[in-house]
Amino acid sequence: MDNLELLRKIDSLQKELDNYKKREEYTRNGLERIKDVYEIARKNAEIIISKSVALAHDFKKDIEDVLINIERNPVEFTKYLQEFIDKNDHFLNNKDEQTKEFIDEIIDSFKK
Repeated sequence: MDNLELLRKIDSLQKELDNYKKREEYTRNGLERIKDVYEIARKNAEIIISKSVALAHDFKKDIEDVLINIERNPVEFTKYLQEFIDKNDHFLNNKDEQTKEFIDEIIDSFKK
């Protein structure tokens, strides 16, 4: 091999090395972004789960209160039941506009 061929080979290998470095950097950046997204998703999931548990606990407490009231005064059964339904209508009918809008925003952000 003469010097020109060696220089071409070195140049080719240098380009290949640069290409591998770019791929490595791209992969590293992608992994960092994925880790960031994962951390945000994990924190959001923790918040959602804790709020869900709190809401479920409150819902259960409302049911217990209604049952206690009905047990004390069965004649007012309809009144207590209607109060419970009115208070928890957003759970029972799933028509909470704010929740629907929030879910739509989340879905739209994933589509982008």
